[in-house]
Amino acid sequence: VGALLGRLRSDDIYVQVVHYPSPEHRSTALAQQAGQLYVLLFYTPEVLQGDAALMRVLVDKHYVDSWVVSWAPGASADLAWEWANYRAAKVALGSVATPAQAAQLAGSYAAALPAMSRQLGAFLVEGLVSEEAVLQDTEAILDTLRGCNVAARWLMLHARGRHPKLAPAVASAAPPPAAIVSLVMDTSLLEFEVKRVYSGLLDSREERWAQARGAVADTLTELAQFYSGDGALARRLADDSLAHWLAHLADQVEFIVLGVDSGRRVRAVAAALDEAEGHHAVEGSAQARQHLDAARAGLATMVRVDHVREEVLATLGAVSDFSFSWGLMDTYTPSLQSQVRVDPAAVLKLRCVFLKLRSGLELPLLRVAQAGDP
Repeated sequence: VGALLGRLRSDDIYVQVVHYPSPEHRSTALAQQAGQLYVLLFYTPEVLQGDAALMRVLVDKHYVDSWVVSWAPGASADLAWEWANYRAAKVALGSVATPAQAAQLAGSYAAALPAMSRQLGAFLVEGLVSEEAVLQDTEAILDTLRGCNVAARWLMLHARGRHPKLAPAVASAAPPPAAIVSLVMDTSLLEFEVKRVYSGLLDSREERWAQARGAVADTLTELAQFYSGDGALARRLADDSLAHWLAHLADQVEFIVLGVDSGRRVRAVAAALDEAEGHHAVEGSAQARQHLDAARAGLATMVRVDHVREEVLATLGAVSDFSFSWGLMDTYTPSLQSQVRVDPAAVLKLRCVFLKLRSGLELPLLRVAQAGDP
């Protein structure tokens, strides 16, 4: 048990921090191991009772702004209540979990909900997400989903608090259940759409790369012909050295293979084109500048396609985890029903919520799948 406590104290054993780069989301990133730590500490009551230094370290790392934890699907615990009879644990948690802090956190999440709703709506056009939006705004979409899921998790878990001082403080500043349900439904819809579109992008990644690369190479070849004086664009402003350089650049683009350093090589070509735009022969031709713009646009597409990675779906899966909500959603059933009665089209969002709930079934099988067992 001591060795496990040491690992939990110093490590991110579930490797979740990589999916939550913001320090503000640290408690959510470590939520899974925080739940295991809660259970493990009951096997070492001497730590809960008398090791003030260790308890302060554990609280600062895992529970500094989240004292209601999910320790198993459908099971949550209010640490301020559960640790009330353990001196060291109570003092360590009491220094960060105060009624003022509880009301401030609940109020900040409540105030952020309207902005989150607008951000979700900005990515959805008639309930759908375009491929171009996903390619261009992947990081912005992930940041929005992180914030929405962190807010929903905190509000739903801390609404189940039992502490006689902290629970009323949360309730006094928390948004109504209908607002939380609306957030969960909109978030679920965006997650579903992004997963659908991104999976398609992954499947067609090689094809998109080849198309963009071919378009860039063709454009550079046309420019090379233009400055050689043999092309159809024009027969003036011939520049053999520039034509040779552009033809060589087109050959380089043709040999860029989608892989580890492909993004770096594409950016190097783009930088070379930026420098070429200052050449006097290019500045004097509007057609040449248009072709350079087209080539740069194709290179930008290649960079975006290069950034389409399996890791993004892994991050999306980690961020959209909803296993903590098993047993909590019953509280929000009337609000879900009310949403559907007011807007029957909300059934589509409700379907996405059910798919999001599936993570509670997938989580127990995650390690089996990673081990490759049949």
